Amino acid sequence: MTAHKRATAPSGIVVDASVLAKIVIHEAESDAVTSALAHAARAGVPLLVLPLTRFEVGDVLVKLARRAERGAAGIDIDGLVEHSLALVETRDAAPGVADLARVHGLSYYDASYLALATAGRGRKLWTCDARLGKAAESGGRRVTTEEISGLA
Repeated sequence: MTAHKRATAPSGIVVDASVLAKIVIHEAESDAVTSALAHAARAGVPLLVLPLTRFEVGDVLVKLARRAERGAAGIDIDGLVEHSLALVETRDAAPGVADLARVHGLSYYDASYLALATAGRGRKLWTCDARLGKAAESGGRRVTTEEISGLA
């Protein structure tokens, strides 16, 4: 039997809308993401979101409801705060957003999550978005669902 090495907790994890969308629309990774979110909260790791996150997740739900692909009715987006998420002011992510968007080919929204992660010493970015994840990984800022589940 092999022992699993426990990861040390970053000073904060920026959680983007793609992660929270997994919780509310119940996809393949949903259970793992929900479990990791709860684990990080129990471990006392600050989970940071931007004000725009609520609108991005809401937009996904509205689009799905319009196409009647999934039942989005009755989901309380603001209730996601129950997962110990800390709302961070947009101005804390503002410096360098346009440059990050240009350099990495990201939307301004996605670049704002990356900017928030790079603004804090030891912060990581948790995303399920491939392009944003690649950008965060290139700067050593990405954290995966599996790594969060292994936090000490």
